[in-house]
Parts: sequence; C-alpha cells; structure tokens
Amino acid sequence: LPMLIITFVFAGALGVGTDAIAGEKERGTLSTLLMAPIKRNEIIIGKVISTSIISLSSAISSFIGIIASLPFAKEIFGIQGPVSYGIGSYLQLLIIIIILAMLASSVILLFSALAKSVKEATNYAMPIYIVAILTAVISIFSGIPSDKGVYLIPIYNIAIALKGILGSNIDFTNFMIVLLSSIVYIALAIFVLVKMFKSERILFKK
Repeated sequence: LPMLIITFVFAGALGVGTDAIAGEKERGTLSTLLMAPIKRNEIIIGKVISTSIISLSSAISSFIGIIASLPFAKEIFGIQGPVSYGIGSYLQLLIIIIILAMLASSVILLFSALAKSVKEATNYAMPIYIVAILTAVISIFSGIPSDKGVYLIPIYNIAIALKGILGSNIDFTNFMIVLLSSIVYIALAIFVLVKMFKSERILFKK
C-alpha cells in the first residue's frame, strides 16, 4: 500500500507539475504572467498550491480506497491477530498523504522551473519519480526502524510512516519527526523555487 500511494501521488504531481512552469515557458505565456501586478513569490506559492491540489486529488482517492479496504485488511493481507484502526490512525494517514502530495509537487516544480519545455521537465523529473517508487519498494522489505535518523530521510521516511500507520506500530515521536522534517523539505523546495523565479537567466534560458 505505501508503494501504491507514493506511486499515485508522484504520478499526479508529475503530470501537472511539469506543465505548470515549463509549459508556460513553452507556450510563451510566462512573460505575460510575470508582467501581472503580483509578486513572483506569490506566483510560486500559487503554482505549488494548484499543483498540490491536483496531486491531492490522487492522494485523497488513495485515502478513500484505503479506508474502504481497512475493514478487510486481515483477509487481504493474511494478517494474524486483531486489527483495528481508530480516528488517530485515519488522521495520521491523511496528514502523511497530504504532506507527500505537497512534497512531490514542490520537487517536480523545481525541475519544471529548470526546463525549457514540458518534455525536458519530464525527463528531469523522471529519475526522482523512479527513486520514489524504488524507495517505497525498499520499505516493503524493511521493518519499522528504531533509529530516529532514518525518519529524516525524504520519501523513505514517509513510506516507513505509512507502513507503520497501516501496521498500527508507529511511535508518535517518529511520526512527528517524519512530519516536521518533510515540512522543512517542502519549505526548502519553495525557497529555492522563489530564488529561481527571480533569476531571468533560469526562467528565460535558451
């Protein structure tokens, strides 16, 4: 399930995020957008929010599907012993999926800002997409780590957190480490995006 969630969310961000900035460059509408009476950091925030909303649609559909399947978790996955999920587990799951959507959107937009076309942006972002999927696959074969440092590794920490929530064995401290570190990564990506948007050389490179 963590692998499927990460795949769906990154696929949603990849489809929209690569067009959000690189598409504007390719169509020649970026210059018009920059002439609008708004700050460039506001444009970037708008791009991140709009891309995240589309990516979140994939995330929410994944969340709804998971919620619907959880009552049958024992039969589907052959789990031994009692399985029960409270409101806290559902809330943690939703928060992590939302954070994942925002992280994926922010990272994809970085490559979109670097590229001159949608095709080039997709080529730039594809390795990250593959790494995200491989990271989720690795989490399948690993247990829930006790080392706090592991929960700082981007994407992998989210995969582990999803696995821990679904297995009802994630520590609240580790959950908060995943949450706060991911927010920091999102903030850093947005900061870099704002800096890139202020560079004419990056935005209008030939």
